[in-house]
Amino acid sequence: GAAAEDAGPRVVGTVEKFASKRGFGFIISDSGERVFAHWSNILSNEQWPQLTPGQKVEFDTAWEGSKLMAKSISGPGGQPLNTSAGAAREQRTLSDFTVQGTVHFFHHAGYGFIALDTDVEWPQVIQAGSTIYVSREELVTTPGSSCRLEKGMRVQFRLWQPESGSSVAAAEVTAIGGEPLTLEAAPRHGEGAGGAAAGQYKRRRVSGWDVEGGEEPAAKMLKPNFKATASPVEIPIAHASAWGSPQAASSSWAQQQQQQQQQ
Repeated sequence: GAAAEDAGPRVVGTVEKFASKRGFGFIISDSGERVFAHWSNILSNEQWPQLTPGQKVEFDTAWEGSKLMAKSISGPGGQPLNTSAGAAREQRTLSDFTVQGTVHFFHHAGYGFIALDTDVEWPQVIQAGSTIYVSREELVTTPGSSCRLEKGMRVQFRLWQPESGSSVAAAEVTAIGGEPLTLEAAPRHGEGAGGAAAGQYKRRRVSGWDVEGGEEPAAKMLKPNFKATASPVEIPIAHASAWGSPQAASSSWAQQQQQQQQQ
């Protein structure tokens, strides 16, 4: 998170909205001003801090061009903002091995898919070439690096699976060899006038994945091929929210297939 700054009186406000995958949102100050909030300005011990709508916060303000920015965002009284979701991430079970793959695509909304190099038998058989969901919060980056992946990049990562569900997602994503990822900063999509930063948030369901913002990348997605050892069946991989566990998408996928057959 950000480091504290010496400034004048702190501003108090309430979080209006925050797109966790994209790392930004808005705070409404008690005086009624709408202030832009970026994850890098949140005081927190977490690697990828976030804000929650309705949350009371205090902060400093500064103008960057025509945009009023919140700086050194904390809880009331200056307390660091650490979430229960962040704590849950620390307690999840990861594979005790790493796998390698190639980035299939990564959307500017903060999510993407990585194609596996080889078959994996954790927690079930996952065939080489299957695409594994990855969220921005799972990227291990060098300080100042852009938090994204690029199509064709070679990466190394662990797998994780929720307590319920048949799906896995990528965690602790690094460069091959375990070194942090380093990418030059890219322009922030949707943060200019009239973009998402102006309040035009959209949530779309993309082939069983609930994502915030951006166009639907269905044409770019590969269908993952899972083989359960007990009863071989192809199961779509699950949605992983920014800070929560993936949720099985097989039922909604099955409903879609049934509807298509009826048509």
